[in-house]
Amino acid sequence: MRRWEDRPQEVAHLLNPAFCGQVIYECAVSYAAQSELGMPYALAFLVLPIVLHPGTQQTMNSRTRHFLVWVNSNQHIKVGLAERARSLIPYSREAMTFLYQMHIVAISAADASLSIVGQLRQRHRRVLQAGDDTRACLGKSAVLGKWFARVNSPATIYASLGLMP
Repeated sequence: MRRWEDRPQEVAHLLNPAFCGQVIYECAVSYAAQSELGMPYALAFLVLPIVLHPGTQQTMNSRTRHFLVWVNSNQHIKVGLAERARSLIPYSREAMTFLYQMHIVAISAADASLSIVGQLRQRHRRVLQAGDDTRACLGKSAVLGKWFARVNSPATIYASLGLMP
């Protein structure tokens, strides 16, 4: 992972730990609301490559009830997913470290899950207004959390995407 100062400006803006952390947080909150359990740690590494990819994000529809239905009807999302997931691992780790240090999530040693233990503070709207792309990412992240909770098996999710944890 490059030092913050050495990152290209576009990468530093899009993949900053606070934004990526909020995307993962929204997914974990949605997961917990569906299953009342913490989101498996391994699934957190799939959130950014799925939600931040415009082509994949556009195929996500909140009316689709199940993750496997979505994957089976959108097989093209698997193209390049392994490479995206691999390249975003450092950013996912950095985002989860940020959430952990801010006491927003806890990582359970018993079942390797992310539990929500705090809330993200919201900025006043006049100071920082979220754009359409940001709102779309957060909304799709919540949809993904619901889908993950309905499958309730990280191994099944990874296998359906053609990935190995």
